[in-house]
Amino acid sequence: MIASCLRALKRHVLLLGVILLAGLAATWALARIVDGPEGADHDRLEVARMTHKMKTICIGRFLLEMPRETRVALGQASIDGIDISVVEETAIDFQQRLAERETRIIGKPDRHGGNGHLESVSQVLTGEGVAGKIFVHSRKVLESSAANGHELERGRYQPVVLEALTHGGAISIDFYAEGYDPGKTQNLATLVNQLVPNSENRFPAEPGYCIDRAYFRDPLAPDQLESVTMLARLPSHPDVQFRLALAAGRKSAKQGLIERTAASTSRMRLRERLHFRAVRAAPREIGGLLGEEVVQSVTEENGARIQRFWWEVDGAEDDVAIPHLVFQMTTGHSKNGPVPSSLSFAAGLELWEAVSSSIRLRSTDDSNRSRNKRRL
Repeated sequence: MIASCLRALKRHVLLLGVILLAGLAATWALARIVDGPEGADHDRLEVARMTHKMKTICIGRFLLEMPRETRVALGQASIDGIDISVVEETAIDFQQRLAERETRIIGKPDRHGGNGHLESVSQVLTGEGVAGKIFVHSRKVLESSAANGHELERGRYQPVVLEALTHGGAISIDFYAEGYDPGKTQNLATLVNQLVPNSENRFPAEPGYCIDRAYFRDPLAPDQLESVTMLARLPSHPDVQFRLALAAGRKSAKQGLIERTAASTSRMRLRERLHFRAVRAAPREIGGLLGEEVVQSVTEENGARIQRFWWEVDGAEDDVAIPHLVFQMTTGHSKNGPVPSSLSFAAGLELWEAVSSSIRLRSTDDSNRSRNKRRL
């Protein structure tokens, strides 16, 4: 019985391998049609050069490998409805900016023309050396009404602005949220106390959420809706752009990537459809996450031929380890509109495979193996 099960399992694995190889062969065959045999073969060497030396990027709860030359910028993060931005700043410049900001908040009149605009200010000094101040200000009074049977119920909501200016480890981390529930202002103090400056972008040795030059220690719950984005470019191929967006705790989308792409294509006129060549549109699992992948070769109106690669995971609303994830690579970018891709389709496909297949959830084992390795 066991032997027959093992034989069946081996046949299943072999079949999956054949299907995978067939899919890759078909993709490469199309690449050679698009680029021509010489272009496809030549650009394998270019991709091998770029991917020979890679660096590891930590973003959110995930890691991915990118060519060492890549220039990476992590965008503004958000946790618990609070936007978080990081800038390099000296302690002296920070203290001056903090004092100026506090003066401006205090000097602004409240809604009655009085001096109650600033409701509270508290000092920040954490065990990680983060110092600064937290402000609660700019309260608004919003009236609302709702029908309840034959009666009209009226309510009053008084949102406030939460703001914190903090500094530690040669960087400043600003927090800001408008229209915040006044009963939940403690969320900001809690979040600030979970902050760890990380100016050299080393891998955290503990569970947490990576942002630019800092991270937040766990626990962070799914309903805190953590999110962060990344943009990256290749100096040797400036028209190539990568984008990664992570957002935890979101509801599932009504349509997946493949369905949305098909719907968008169906709305095009025939002439427009001829500009798009579909290469892949299928489920794809990467790093244990099951998502959908769409790969297209596109001819722009100006004749520039570009490439679009897209992988998307719908995410689980109750699990921070399965966020809504969008990873894209596109070619043909320029300030003056689309330009011909600097990479052949074959090279673009190889680069996409090398980078996208490296996405995985970070573990503390990764941190221990790479304790002294910079991620940007």
